[in-house]
Amino acid sequence: TVRNLIKDYEAKNPGWKVIAAINADFFDINGNGNLPYQTTGPVVSNGEFYRTTVGYSMIGFRNDGSTESIVGNKVASRSSKMALAIYDENDNIIKEFIIDKVNEYPNDNESSVFFATYGSDKKIIPVDVKMDGYFVDQAELALPNSARDFYGKGVISSLNAKTISTGQFAIVSNNSEINKYLGLNVKVRVQFEYLGAYAGIKDLAGCNPVLMYDGKVLESGLRADVMTARHPRTVIGRKADGTIIMMVIDGRQASKGMYGVDGTEISAIMQHYGAVDVYNLDGGGSSTMIIKKDGEFVVMNSPSDGRERTDANALLVVAKDPEIQVETSSITTDSISLDV
Repeated sequence: TVRNLIKDYEAKNPGWKVIAAINADFFDINGNGNLPYQTTGPVVSNGEFYRTTVGYSMIGFRNDGSTESIVGNKVASRSSKMALAIYDENDNIIKEFIIDKVNEYPNDNESSVFFATYGSDKKIIPVDVKMDGYFVDQAELALPNSARDFYGKGVISSLNAKTISTGQFAIVSNNSEINKYLGLNVKVRVQFEYLGAYAGIKDLAGCNPVLMYDGKVLESGLRADVMTARHPRTVIGRKADGTIIMMVIDGRQASKGMYGVDGTEISAIMQHYGAVDVYNLDGGGSSTMIIKKDGEFVVMNSPSDGRERTDANALLVVAKDPEIQVETSSITTDSISLDV
């Protein structure tokens, strides 16, 4: 649930507090995929490029205070080669390299990454790595989204040639510079990254479709079920000054006077609040908005399933939990000066 995604984020990011949240991308709701319940579109969170398959609408968040706070409706391009990051003992990236090949043996001065992929029967196909290398046998994450879309992160635990399968990946390198940094107990990460309009963006989610862009309502070519059918909706938009608007509208509850909206109505409502760009997120029973009130996370809307649905991901509004230092001085019988 969005509520549990919030709890998971706060547990893994000490010093940051969630203020509000909405559900995000569409996803494999029936768990039929190779990686069950995975989002339909790309996922990038805090610089971790978990899924980078292009060809699906997506929105990136700059988080830099600029007027272009959300980047969307752009052609996505991805790096042709994977990036290898090397971590130190304090979990800081100290060096990055380009990986030359995927599941192919490297030539002189080249490097490769090997990982198992899924077959048409949804079963993992182990990979027999016949060269010694740097093997992550128990990865924090090893996500074979496809044969050309992989994310892996973990600690190198063995060096000898072997067969690898689920939860594993390997780096095989004939590059002496890379080999200087690799060895047992070294933490590494491999991932594709975005270029072009989305270059440098560290947080990104899928959406579908784009309803408004640059102040213009987009209607041609959009899915009929979005434009003409009323359902619960979750939407995010941007005002010209960079202000982000998040909106949830309830539906499928006629007895409560909640009928949902269609795409044209979404655009009209968001225009009323000053939006110039509008992006449709997962709706229906997924639509959820949570706001922190008096220390508790409160569901602000009426989810049409009658309860919070378990969703694949969420967009969180977070703030640094302030560290306050107070020093006292000039204390008298009726006054005190505080340096905060």
